[in-house]
Amino acid sequence: MDYESCFERVWRAGLLQKAFNSNIRGRLWIYLKEFITDRKYYLKVNDHKSPLIISKVGIPQGSVLSPTLCNLYTRDSMDGVTGHHTEFADDASIWNSDKSIENAIEKTNEDLHKIIIWCDQWNMSIASEKTKAILFKTDIEPFKKLVYNNIPIELVQNKKLLGVTIDNNLSFNTHIHEKSMAGYRALKGLDCFTSKYRGCTQTTYMKLYKALVLPILDFGLPVLVTQTDQCIRAFEPVQRSAMLKASGCLPSTSTESLELLTNTLPMNIHIKLRQAEELVRIVAKRDEDPLKADFNKWMSNRSSFRGKPTTFALLMCRYTELKDKIKLENIEKEFEYNVKYIGLSRTREKVNFEQFTVDKETQTANIAHILDATSGGDILVFTDGSSLGNPGPTGAGAAIYLEGYKTNPVLLNKGVSKLGNNFSGEMAGIELSLDFLTATTPQRKNIHIFTDCQGAISTAFSREIPKNKIETVFNIKTSVTSLEDNGNTLHVHWIPGHKNIEGNELADEHAKKGAKKAAEFDEAEFDDEKKDAGEVMQMMKRKAINEKWSAQYRNSERSSAIHDIFVTPGVRNCVGEKKRKCFSQINQLLSGHTRLKDHWAKQTPDQTDNCCSVCQVPETIDHFLFHCKKYDEARRGLEERTMQILYRYCIPKVAITLGLLAGEIEEITNTCAKEELMDS
Repeated sequence: MDYESCFERVWRAGLLQKAFNSNIRGRLWIYLKEFITDRKYYLKVNDHKSPLIISKVGIPQGSVLSPTLCNLYTRDSMDGVTGHHTEFADDASIWNSDKSIENAIEKTNEDLHKIIIWCDQWNMSIASEKTKAILFKTDIEPFKKLVYNNIPIELVQNKKLLGVTIDNNLSFNTHIHEKSMAGYRALKGLDCFTSKYRGCTQTTYMKLYKALVLPILDFGLPVLVTQTDQCIRAFEPVQRSAMLKASGCLPSTSTESLELLTNTLPMNIHIKLRQAEELVRIVAKRDEDPLKADFNKWMSNRSSFRGKPTTFALLMCRYTELKDKIKLENIEKEFEYNVKYIGLSRTREKVNFEQFTVDKETQTANIAHILDATSGGDILVFTDGSSLGNPGPTGAGAAIYLEGYKTNPVLLNKGVSKLGNNFSGEMAGIELSLDFLTATTPQRKNIHIFTDCQGAISTAFSREIPKNKIETVFNIKTSVTSLEDNGNTLHVHWIPGHKNIEGNELADEHAKKGAKKAAEFDEAEFDDEKKDAGEVMQMMKRKAINEKWSAQYRNSERSSAIHDIFVTPGVRNCVGEKKRKCFSQINQLLSGHTRLKDHWAKQTPDQTDNCCSVCQVPETIDHFLFHCKKYDEARRGLEERTMQILYRYCIPKVAITLGLLAGEIEEITNTCAKEELMDS
């Protein structure tokens, strides 16, 4: 269903009353009232404009706030409806199920009648020409008709709902086909950026593909979890086409080789990763969210769904496959505005962002001056975090001088997580030190806090609403408020790390001790640290690349030609790609698919001669590069230039191979050396 001219017909007084009844009061209610009152508009026909007119009804089109206001206005439209229903802005859907089609239609007609009554009360109307109905899993023509205001509702085979085309078999084949065609059209729009031997670099083209084409294919993937195989078959050719254009390889090149050459995650792994990420987003939602409520209902009664592949069950399978030992209960809930967190945006700013712009030497001198200026009555707090890997065992440490910098400090440390990062440790270090200070209840002191992580300072002490580590930030700001209530004054400083400042070195030492403690956590306490959804998704992506893609690559026979050159997928540097013609030819040689006669004879039925015209042996890549008599002189020059490059960059002498000439061997880490080898 579609509310006809919904934004233009909203009764403003009714919207304000509903906002008040929904507990939107005080300043926010006043802001909302001012936002929708006395809005002006004019009409324009060609070059003629009407006088300004003050609108007395409706909410502004195009405002990011308007869909939310529309949700607020129509939220009670389904109060009397007995069937399931969903609404967003001016779109709404209801569905009923029954063993009898006639009964299901009767229930739906009753629900539609209740919606008509609501519309009459609240100045709304349903656009009958946009209202459609679908009967799922039946070939029986019903005797009764669905009607709205005595107008029959058309039965259709499929209908687009919020961008996802739903068909009467729930196969989503129409949606998958539409997205595939849209992907090809978007890809064609990138043709102006490149041709076979000219245009943008391979990396730039793939970035354009991932920014402009891939999101089209990704749309609705979590809903399509029951049709994952069909999605892979439909979307993989689109991605393959992009990789061929980016790399300049021949059409016969295997998809596995193209993925490796362009650092592109295979489509089957990409789709499963997107679906696993959606489950993380659902878990991160607050319990009041309707989708999260449905998920919690499924989780609490999973046994009743046994044997039924529900969407949640399939998403959970994707998550389990990629979760890397992350517990669902450790995924941090997204931020919400409530009484508990309202103080997060009202605390005073304590971050001097200007200190972030100076170089480390200057800031070290500034810190030394601050330390010299402190007195014996001041409290100095140094915090640090450490991680043995990223991610890896993570610890937090602190050195607290309670009676000035020349006294003995209190040293604290704790294990934070068995699978965390430095930022997690830095935040935990600040929280650890402030918890300790709050317990000591200092009175009317100057408290100086020093930490070497600018990101942690910004997250913990600025007025910005936190996007992650919400509970930690809340605890930190609660401690800050408690300390300030006792008359203390807090000063936060960025201190460059490893500059031989005693407090910072002690905090770093104890953070490393905490990391060692975390490394000894047993499986029962493997990782109790809260992780925000973004961090969990990054960890799943690393596992998808390091484990899933690596295993798929090792077991693939279609990319065996370059197994000896590329040991690990997804890490190619693409040095020399600015010279597109040369780089495309290198890609062809690396993939094993070239126009040399030996390969061409396998691909072209009419081509029977696979021998070199000079040497009369099969014209393979190895023969072409290292043995063909036709290129002896050029080869000697190539060998001489290669040895000079190796000598100049102090690279041990190695055998000249295709991997060496392409700069793709482990012994070569210098980017300039790789570029010179490509140029040679």
